[in-house]
Amino acid sequence: MDLPVFQPSYLLHVGDMPEPGERRVRAGGTLSFEGNCLSASFSPRTWQEVAYIEPDKPIWRLEHSDGRPFRLLDLTDTSPASLLDPAHVRKADLRAFQEEVAAWGVEAGLLRQKTWLEIRYPRTKKERDDVSRWQTMTVPDLDSAGRVLGLYKMTPDDVGPDGRPVVFTEERLTGTKAMAERFRVPLFCVDRNSHVPMDMATMLWAEEFLPGADGIWWGESYEFKKWAPRAGIFQREVHRLDVYKEAGAGWKMTRNQEMEILAEMVPDHPAVAPRGPGLKA
Repeated sequence: MDLPVFQPSYLLHVGDMPEPGERRVRAGGTLSFEGNCLSASFSPRTWQEVAYIEPDKPIWRLEHSDGRPFRLLDLTDTSPASLLDPAHVRKADLRAFQEEVAAWGVEAGLLRQKTWLEIRYPRTKKERDDVSRWQTMTVPDLDSAGRVLGLYKMTPDDVGPDGRPVVFTEERLTGTKAMAERFRVPLFCVDRNSHVPMDMATMLWAEEFLPGADGIWWGESYEFKKWAPRAGIFQREVHRLDVYKEAGAGWKMTRNQEMEILAEMVPDHPAVAPRGPGLKA
């Protein structure tokens, strides 16, 4: 299976440099978006905000000691943040790959199917007739659904303008206790109705079956201080990097500076970045 790969010459990391194998958690005790990988990007100021990193933390430039570029498995085309962006152009069909990872995750006891109770609702009166703008939320039971919907003058028996019920169930893979143990986090961090369990399973799969990969890349949408393309470098690769402090403590990158780096390193963003030869799975 040929898989897309993104090959930047360097990456940036904001915050303290972790010790090998250190548990990667965000403020509040939740699992890092990049699991146990070393988080990196070209937008450190934005990720300071997203990940609640103290403003006095330094920014580090990461390069390979032998000068070779990173080889990052490019999962941009699987990312909800990208697929919801109207400017995103899908350049790879990774459904077969995702199915393979999901099957492996279930067999390894890291993933399981779970039925989730979902509600959907308009946040404002203006959105009531436009279901494309409705919000969705996972709730534990019907009583909780009723309480939330009641805030918007709705009940669990209502249907939307499209004729579909506002309360529905969804089957989706979620993380197991075994996955939580692999990342050394509480179960709620991976037992979630979101893209997180599959992202975590993909990182574990890639680290095990793609020896030529240095990590993962998500070339997602960019909005200053809210979200940005990101990477996760596998722990096995971190000790092979040359690490330079790009700027001292307290340095804050501006939006224009982030955009200049992004334009240099990912010139066709918000589409998928240029790729080299595919990684073999």
